[in-house]
Amino acid sequence: DKALKSIREQSIDEGEIEVLIIDGGSTDATIDIAKKYNAIILFNEKRLPEYAKSIGILNAKGRYIIEQDSDEVYLYSDQIEKRIELLTTNPKVKCILADKLIAPKNYSFACAYLNTFGDPFSCFVYKNKGSTTENNVKNIDIYRNGGFIFKFDKEDILPIGDGGTTTMDLDFVRENFPEKIHEKSFASTIFDDIVEKSGYVACIKNDNILHYSEASLINYFKKLRFRVISNIFDKKGSGFSSRSINNNKLNKRKYLYLLYCASIVFPIYDSIRFSIKFCDVSYLMHFIYSYYVLFEILIQYLFKLLGLKLVNGAYGSLK
Repeated sequence: DKALKSIREQSIDEGEIEVLIIDGGSTDATIDIAKKYNAIILFNEKRLPEYAKSIGILNAKGRYIIEQDSDEVYLYSDQIEKRIELLTTNPKVKCILADKLIAPKNYSFACAYLNTFGDPFSCFVYKNKGSTTENNVKNIDIYRNGGFIFKFDKEDILPIGDGGTTTMDLDFVRENFPEKIHEKSFASTIFDDIVEKSGYVACIKNDNILHYSEASLINYFKKLRFRVISNIFDKKGSGFSSRSINNNKLNKRKYLYLLYCASIVFPIYDSIRFSIKFCDVSYLMHFIYSYYVLFEILIQYLFKLLGLKLVNGAYGSLK
């Protein structure tokens, strides 16, 4: 309800925004809420988020598409309008990232950490500092009216663009990837494909999203396991693995993660550093999350060597 309300309260006329709800078998009031906000409801039989994104991409009719999770809420009424203005005044830019995800006050214990880094593996591999503008300072090409335009070369490690209300020029996608757009795995690489083709990403400073993630400690560990399994057993449909296939620099950094954890000192040091930087003791869990991910990587690769294949069900669970 909060997510849809924040969309309908945007300064852009309601008739200009087509809302597609991709339902993955919900058993709560999702459908009724979607109807209340005049949304188009489509069904995702496979339930996994990448399939949902693919369905949305193929069925959207507008020029621009925004991928928004059901627990993401706009903070200001002009956020979409500002993004469209940035895209139309800078034709070389074909996608925009939110600056950062913000956890609501007194929310789930792991929510702040998840919003900032996603997971410890991504934090290390992408050298995540906490926001899009901080992470990509070295790639700034233009700064104008509060908007950053980042330029990327082919050998650069691209930012993560699969969450936080990523905005993309769908006409550009249809024109440049007419066949690939129909592949189920395309939703995993669409952001990277756009950036590799155009060379640019934009971000408006303080264009933040309120993220109501149900990241209790137990749920977060389940999500971490889910991500490891996806990357090992479903490379085309996962996040990191699908990106690293064509990026040697990114691919090499996954091995450095093992050394990072083996050092013991660095994960503990980062735990203290993050908790001080973000003024939040929950970031002290970083080293525990780091070793849990390492443990899952080793276990899942052992299963793979033994010929066993694990398949994820709904996000954070196994079939």
